[in-house]
Amino acid sequence: MDENTADGSEGLAPGQRIPRGWWREAVAMLPDLARLLRDLSRDPRVPRRTKVLAAAAATYVAMPFDVVPDVVPGLGLIDDAVIAVVALRRLVAAAGYDVVRELWGGTDDGFALLIVLTGVER
Repeated sequence: MDENTADGSEGLAPGQRIPRGWWREAVAMLPDLARLLRDLSRDPRVPRRTKVLAAAAATYVAMPFDVVPDVVPGLGLIDDAVIAVVALRRLVAAAGYDVVRELWGGTDDGFALLIVLTGVER
């Protein structure tokens, strides 16, 4: 992921297609994403309602029972993944591009992938 973004930093430009091998960058950015989520949950600029929604989503994902049981092959983890992604998108969108950029501690490529995956506009 060596493309340049519109602001001159390395990474993906918003709206740009995610290249092959994106999952490697996604896995590598998980610790950075966990730190970002922690920081967003503590940041006063993020609305309390959004933080509560994200906490509820994390609780649902951690629960042993789901709408679609995890033992159902191929479908069992989909509800968890959808809820986690929706909660992440809402949390990042509520915080806004500038706050997320300020709090992001990972690589520029990881940040660009986060922005593309969450659809946050600058």
